[in-house]
Amino acid sequence: MRDKRDGIDSVTARVLDGTAVAAQIRAEVAPAVAAFTARVGRPPGLGLVLVGDDPASGIYVRGKLRSAGEAGLRADVERMPESTTLEQLLGVVDRLNRSEAHDGILVQSPLPASMGPDAERTVFDVIRPDKDVDGFHPVNVGRLVQNRAALVACTPLGVMELLVRSNIRIAGARAVVIGRSDIVGKPMALLLLHRDATVTICHSKTAELPRIAAEADILVAAIGRPGFVTREFVKPGGTVIDVGTTPVRDRETVTRLYGPGSRRLEVFDRRGSVVLGDVHPEVADIAGALSPVPGGVGPLTIALLLRNTLTAAHGVMVAGSEATSAIAARFGDAVLAADGSVDRAVLGRVVFADAGARRDLESIVHPAVHRSIVAGLRAFELLGEYAWAVVAVPLLFETSRATDYDRVIVTTCAPALQRKRLMARGLTAEAAEQRMSAQLPTAEKVARADFVIFTDGSFEETDRQIDAVVAALSSDL
Repeated sequence: MRDKRDGIDSVTARVLDGTAVAAQIRAEVAPAVAAFTARVGRPPGLGLVLVGDDPASGIYVRGKLRSAGEAGLRADVERMPESTTLEQLLGVVDRLNRSEAHDGILVQSPLPASMGPDAERTVFDVIRPDKDVDGFHPVNVGRLVQNRAALVACTPLGVMELLVRSNIRIAGARAVVIGRSDIVGKPMALLLLHRDATVTICHSKTAELPRIAAEADILVAAIGRPGFVTREFVKPGGTVIDVGTTPVRDRETVTRLYGPGSRRLEVFDRRGSVVLGDVHPEVADIAGALSPVPGGVGPLTIALLLRNTLTAAHGVMVAGSEATSAIAARFGDAVLAADGSVDRAVLGRVVFADAGARRDLESIVHPAVHRSIVAGLRAFELLGEYAWAVVAVPLLFETSRATDYDRVIVTTCAPALQRKRLMARGLTAEAAEQRMSAQLPTAEKVARADFVIFTDGSFEETDRQIDAVVAALSSDL
């Protein structure tokens, strides 16, 4: 039963509890984060960027920071003033792209209007695709179109989790998505399509919108207009997902939707605002299942952000990726960790003892790594202001990729120190020796390099060498 003070005497719709489903996902993520931290020696890291002083954005970012900390992730926030220029923001994104401590990057929307109408798209384009935990980079969107994305926009992915875990039939269902944004509407339609729903996207120019929406077995509202979807939009017994989260500061709107004396109006009177969804409360009388606002999709968005950060931390060998599937097919499921990603320690014991197995692994992993690097370099090209970029390429000479780059920098140290560093990362002495022997001899790499940086000494000495290489590249390229 719905409280009569919300303007409706009874509720026929089953409430789809996003808070409960989000708790399930968090419970699944936490041990996987702990396992990653134990295996790698650091937690997965998330870099958040908040520009300006939008109150709602501040609340969202605080919630993400709190949730990340509770899950065992590292989360850092870069707070920038309203006066920040787009160039300054891109500089912060560039630094996070290069950070080894941050596996995922999220720039909170909206950005200040002073940055221009295309600022968000520009920022999304320059975030490294493998760190794009929002799933907005063109590379990740393209992979989603082909149904092979590892990083998908958190809100539509959360909707899918809610549907699946609530046992809502998707395959064969007629689905209508109201809203065509790049952030929710379009990826939502693709995800439903990939689960064999017949999908229609509606928008502000759609003729006979209520009639089309009322044909849907699954109706997703994502337009940011409080109470827009009324009972005439809904098929009796259908499932309605409300993605809207609009802060409303107009008492008259709350009264019109929920009636005088309602709980929502009480909340409004206490706080001066209330968050409302796109679905009118009367829809609860006709729908078969309905996600509430709050407590529906919102908690799932944050839970999926945590999972996406873990996914990004695993890199190309994440659970469900093409590389991971190929590795499992070649070496067996025994090389997979409990979360479905590749257990690098177990795999290492297999491949470093067998030259043939190692070649097989390289033929799987290195093309995937190269594609990721190429995508990152394309993102730098979009910035248009960098003359050159430095990327870390594993086994560059061994995989015959050196000719793909204009200059090659080799970092090296004494074999004893290299062995010690590998063992500090969790490898046994034997595994460290096997990994070193699988690489080209250091002397040969040094001979083939354009620049060499020796890391045996102090951090200050290493920095001096780096500065010298940067100066040489700046004058040469």
